Amino acid sequence: MSKKAAKFQPIDHVAERNARNLSQPAYWKPLGVTQSSGSRYEAGSQKIPAAVQKLAYMAYRQNIAIPEVQ
Repeated sequence: MSKKAAKFQPIDHVAERNARNLSQPAYWKPLGVTQSSGSRYEAGSQKIPAAVQKLAYMAYRQNIAIPEVQ
């Protein structure tokens, strides 16, 4: 029997970033994402890669501020 990949709840990255009073580069860089890609993710014009979603979700669930991920 195969294991299904864990489903991660979507994070409202704009709300998280604003709640922490962070610029886009300060929020996205620790996740390995450029400001321009982060902007496209926030606007919904580009899908966030699964690896970035998982990293952000795990940091969020463990109450780790994104800039502390590094």
